Amino acid sequence: MLENASWLDKLCKEDHAAVRDIGTMGWRYQDGKRIGFAFGNKFYHEDGQTVPLVTAADDEFRKWYTPVGKREAWLKAARLLTDRKRPELDVLVAMAFAAPLTVFSGTFYGAVLSVWGEPGTSKSTAQQVSTAVWGHPKQTRESLNSTPKALQGRLGRTRNLPAYLDDVQDRHHQDNLFHTLFTAAEGTEGGRLNRDGSMKSRLEWQTLLAVCSNASFVEFLICHKKSSSAAMRRIFEINFKEKPNEPGIIDGLDASKIFAELEHNYGVIGAEYAQLLARNHNKIDGLVSTITKKFTASVEGTTDEAYWWSLCGVLLTGAALARRLGAELDVRAMETFLRETYRYNRRIRSIQGTKGAKGVGAGSYADTERGLIGFVNEAVGNGNALFTDKRYEHWHCRLPIKILHPPGEGRDVVVQIIRDSCRIIVSGKAFARYLREHVINAREIINGLEYFYKAKQRNLTLGAGTPYNTHYQEMCWEIPAPPQPDHALYKIICSQGAPIPHPERPKIQYTPGYTYVRPAPGRRAGLVGPKDPV
Repeated sequence: MLENASWLDKLCKEDHAAVRDIGTMGWRYQDGKRIGFAFGNKFYHEDGQTVPLVTAADDEFRKWYTPVGKREAWLKAARLLTDRKRPELDVLVAMAFAAPLTVFSGTFYGAVLSVWGEPGTSKSTAQQVSTAVWGHPKQTRESLNSTPKALQGRLGRTRNLPAYLDDVQDRHHQDNLFHTLFTAAEGTEGGRLNRDGSMKSRLEWQTLLAVCSNASFVEFLICHKKSSSAAMRRIFEINFKEKPNEPGIIDGLDASKIFAELEHNYGVIGAEYAQLLARNHNKIDGLVSTITKKFTASVEGTTDEAYWWSLCGVLLTGAALARRLGAELDVRAMETFLRETYRYNRRIRSIQGTKGAKGVGAGSYADTERGLIGFVNEAVGNGNALFTDKRYEHWHCRLPIKILHPPGEGRDVVVQIIRDSCRIIVSGKAFARYLREHVINAREIINGLEYFYKAKQRNLTLGAGTPYNTHYQEMCWEIPAPPQPDHALYKIICSQGAPIPHPERPKIQYTPGYTYVRPAPGRRAGLVGPKDPV
């Protein structure tokens, strides 16, 4: 009889008034299918039943997610934000309703929404209002002193509820967020062993993380992380700028009192939303797909931008569902704003990220330039660079090569800078070693040389035709410098004088019956006829 009983009947067998629970919140499954949503101290079943939950685990943690007070206090506080007609604020509020919808986006386990800008723009206030949908506005947010393990513990216990970080300020906290970013995106914490060698159970989640700060987190990635592509894919950033003469601004003290009421009125809207989700999860699944596909098509989203368009899709769907509960979020304005922000994030990533050249696996132009210029500058500073007016070629082998600046005494030549043809020859082996030592993704930078600089890989002898000849051929990169006066590579070339155009390579007319032969050392190239000696 028990085998045929429903999941709910099994749980209720011991106690008809309440059921024992595993201690986590969010979606619940049976036989691979969603059957309801657990929140606070109740389970909301898809058939409309609401069953109390009893758990001995983490009572201190769970009590802050138990609904308290009345819904009107939250609606009043939310209205203070929506009346300002700022899509940035609406997006932060919508986070609370979007996080549980991530399960409808496939393997989209945890993206980060970063909102940064000047202080006083109400980022933290909007985060408090968003937090109060599900729990206490202070106790359910992580602070600056929270450890990465504490954040992972919260993600694993709330599972499909949003997580929040506020006032991420200095580099230390940004570095912690960088490492948390990848763990959040994986959807599970790292594996650990018990003292007896057995595996500990691993917490898992599928949700969103909102981060508010005064400084750009993407800028931190660009400046301090050698390879920022993977991190930039997982974070969607909004620059919240101060706007003069905003509508809906009320007296600061009155607003503060309204927001303070959230500390005694929280979780009620979340309980209503949990019931809405449980009863309508199949329809909501289709709604998320429709809205996400529409948005993706409007921005021409690509597969490597999946975190972005999935995030925007659930934000818009969550905002639409929040309106059913009384939140006055402007979904149309949000959609327009998210499109613009999406294109801005794409532009920043293409310029600054290490995945800038679509389809070729090349680094961005900025990162490729930094890698190349850094290597050339290091070679010049260490005396491993040779400046010449021209490069040795067979057709002008009798023309002397002028040394503009020799390498340091006893130094190997790893870079030859050819002034008049505006080219730089780089030792492939030395360049690869430089990238490894500086922890730079060599493959992406080398692909960037080919994609952005049209560099060619050739077997050449550095310093050929000069006393600084390396006496052996090696695989080198021949890189034409962009003829732009403000380009760093062109400035290095012009450091020994302005380029002087050299004679064009002579064109040889091919006559029937004659053969073009490569010149012998000290001889000129020419045509050999049928009667001429070779």
